[in-house]
Amino acid sequence: YYNGRYTEAHITKSIKYKRIKDFAIKNGRETTNLYHTDISKETREMFDTNTKIYMQTVLKSALDPHYGTLRSFNNIPNFETMFMKSGSTDKPVEGERRTQAKWVAGAIKVKGEPYSFVIMVHYENGIGKRVGHYEISKPIFREIVRVLSQ
Repeated sequence: YYNGRYTEAHITKSIKYKRIKDFAIKNGRETTNLYHTDISKETREMFDTNTKIYMQTVLKSALDPHYGTLRSFNNIPNFETMFMKSGSTDKPVEGERRTQAKWVAGAIKVKGEPYSFVIMVHYENGIGKRVGHYEISKPIFREIVRVLSQ
């Protein structure tokens, strides 16, 4: 989420996705009854039906044919969208506002196989003035889909 300042892209070093519950040593080896299978009530409430609908809407809105930032991607054949999100960073350079970075992340299916991807184009002094995803990200994405379709 946006926290008011620009952060460089980075690789996530770790993700905690399960809570350790317990473990025991039996017959000289470790038994792995390590993970909770129950989700807490608070967590379940966080992901109620309305939240799911909202998240699905947000993660597919970039491709909306009327207002989506990635609507030009709809003209590329041979892929099925699971979700996509895009972003931009602008920076004042020599008195004018320039696009510094464009990124697209998402998941798609090509020939029934799921793929995830990240496209990031960045130049410290600006790629250009008012650069759109259709100019930068679309040609890269088109090539990704073309290669996966072969």
